[in-house]
Amino acid sequence: MKAAVFHGPGDLRVEEVEKPKPGPGEVLVKTSVALTCGTDLKTYLRGHPYSKPPLIMGHEYTGIVEEVGEGVDWVKPGDRIVTVNSAPCGHCIYCKLGRPNLCERLMDQIIGFTVDGAYAEYVKVPPRVARFNLYHVAEDVEPV
Repeated sequence: MKAAVFHGPGDLRVEEVEKPKPGPGEVLVKTSVALTCGTDLKTYLRGHPYSKPPLIMGHEYTGIVEEVGEGVDWVKPGDRIVTVNSAPCGHCIYCKLGRPNLCERLMDQIIGFTVDGAYAEYVKVPPRVARFNLYHVAEDVEPV
């Protein structure tokens, strides 16, 4: 598949990369639209402390479920979805106190920053994001 791979500040290359396969709890999404926000631009220009090249950027996107990993029963192939790019762990002290925004592990599964993102034909959604921050797009929303 084609992907825009970040190799460091000012170095973003369109390359042929292997299409990911979903593992347990993961969801493979065919990217419909991937947007560029200010954080993407800043990362491209000067790097980002969480992004270790080479990395496929892109954390704001929508797409269609292509394949689901073992144990995924809340979405199916063909579903239109959108995700938030990260998800709290649900187990640390902050999550247990109802403060998931302070989760100690929030930063370890960030689509487009710590795991490959949506500047590609397909994006593999990691388990916590797939479970807690993957949302169906309403049927009355026109596809792009």
